[in-house]
Amino acid sequence: MHMLPKRVADLGGGKWGFAVTYAKYLKIEADPPTLQTTKEFLSFVRTQDEAVQENGVWIVITDPEAYSAGEKALLEDVKVACKKNPLLSLSAAERTCQTDGSVTTSYIEPDDSIFSMRRLPRE
Repeated sequence: MHMLPKRVADLGGGKWGFAVTYAKYLKIEADPPTLQTTKEFLSFVRTQDEAVQENGVWIVITDPEAYSAGEKALLEDVKVACKKNPLLSLSAAERTCQTDGSVTTSYIEPDDSIFSMRRLPRE
């Protein structure tokens, strides 16, 4: 899933939040959801098959400056909820559009703040 900032969602007329990308292995009743609360996030993850849950949750974020204080607080709350549940692992990646139009992905490891992450070298 990726975290779509509200101001970007507003431009496109969509919902902001944790946008789930369709995959055959996910249990989704209708269109892929966009989750806007920690409760919705946890509920969605808990409805997935055990094998899916064991793989953990990947959240792709964009430039941290794109998010409001409330959106950053939501992501922090999700991170705390995942830390409280040893069966839920959370990983993150930052995708950046370069001036030449290419996109780079940096895999990041959360520390105390999900928005101050240490980039991991690609293997």
